[in-house]
Amino acid sequence: LYRDDAGGRQMGVISTRDPGFPYAPFQSRVRNSEVRVERDSGDRVRLVIHRLRIEDQGKYECYTPSTDSTYQGNYSGSVIVKVIPDTLQISYSRSLTGQPLPEGAELTLTCSASIQSEQLTHLSVMFGKHGETSDGDTEIISIDKMLGVVPARLYQKRYEDGEITLEKRNVEGGQDLYVMKMRGVQADDRGSYFCEASQWIRDPDRSWQKIAQRKLDIGNLTVELARMTPAGVVSWGDELSQGRGSLEKVSDGRYTLKLFSVQPADSGSYRCAVSFYAPDTSLSPSTAPIYSQHSEGVTVNLRTKVAQLPRGPLLKRGSTITLICNKDQSPASDVSSPDEPIEVTPEPVATLRHDGVAEVFSNSSEVSVDRITMSSYRLRVHVAQTEDQGLYACYANAWGQDPHGAWYNTGVKAESNTVTVYLYARAEDLLLIPLVVGVSSALFVGIVIISAVTCCFMRHLAKQRARK
Repeated sequence: LYRDDAGGRQMGVISTRDPGFPYAPFQSRVRNSEVRVERDSGDRVRLVIHRLRIEDQGKYECYTPSTDSTYQGNYSGSVIVKVIPDTLQISYSRSLTGQPLPEGAELTLTCSASIQSEQLTHLSVMFGKHGETSDGDTEIISIDKMLGVVPARLYQKRYEDGEITLEKRNVEGGQDLYVMKMRGVQADDRGSYFCEASQWIRDPDRSWQKIAQRKLDIGNLTVELARMTPAGVVSWGDELSQGRGSLEKVSDGRYTLKLFSVQPADSGSYRCAVSFYAPDTSLSPSTAPIYSQHSEGVTVNLRTKVAQLPRGPLLKRGSTITLICNKDQSPASDVSSPDEPIEVTPEPVATLRHDGVAEVFSNSSEVSVDRITMSSYRLRVHVAQTEDQGLYACYANAWGQDPHGAWYNTGVKAESNTVTVYLYARAEDLLLIPLVVGVSSALFVGIVIISAVTCCFMRHLAKQRARK
């Protein structure tokens, strides 16, 4: 290293051959692997310096002896490194207070970031949410180094619908204010949020390099599904206001929350919050309680179960094929049983709609479909023929009802395993084969005998006529 303040004198940094090559300022950093050489290939290495210091600025030169057996000598290359002071700062002016936010309300998060550098650098800011498990953090939306708003893939549709926005505001003091708004928070928006700022610089080859990064936790968000006031008035979150739940006071000190037509998206940790208010206080959403206490969370895991088609006994041609489709307890379903021959597009046999109307698509066989229990559906093919053989499967689509009685498709689907239906020949069919073979053989033998006798008689008659 040739430092700018060393008068052109050389300082040893690291060597792959001589452990004593580093000068005093680098010896401890080399021992701690803070400064090291990494080999990319047989003829390519890189110098890595962690926790760069201002005194590391200067011209770095790399020396290597020739490995050619004919030509000897040393080769070198140099590069100038400029160290930029780390001036990246990040802060927030509004954090999450821990108070539950009603489902459907608007969430506003702010983050301030700034850099003070003589070099031309760019700033990017990202809002995200910490993962509840080891899956890692989830990015929500960001303003990139070119000042473009970039939503994450999971939030792309909500951004396009205007439910999530991010804007940059210029404020006094040299810091830029970044404001993220999430309109209509959902139950799965709960969690711990953070803001991350990154400083970028463009290399001469026009590639971007991240040179600094800061992350700041903003707070934890709890989404409130329902609230009952001291007067017994129940207020709901945005989605549950459609009639998907009820909150009841069962007895003194006992309350029950019920959710109807649940879906896998309703999975999560549920808890009850009780707040005490001063008597004769005019209550409003901003009224602070005297005392609040939360219950321990109850984890609810919901997942779509696969419908099952139990395997049945051996079937014969002309008998009735009966298939039972079992599903888990859920909203009303459309159930269809398509016949699925191998390497052929599945063809529907019959469908039982959510409103109880049955549709039969088969024209040749007698088919019926009905519901025998709350979670079991039956398909019957009467007087089954050879063309009814194949692979059968059951498909279920869950439907729900809104408070006005209208049906809507929840989007939850399930598909059963396939069951092979093969029709064996009947006993009378098996007896018919030897009978047909026997009759055919007898007729053949009789015809041969008659033909032989007729041929001999005609030949004898021809000889007699020849003598006359």
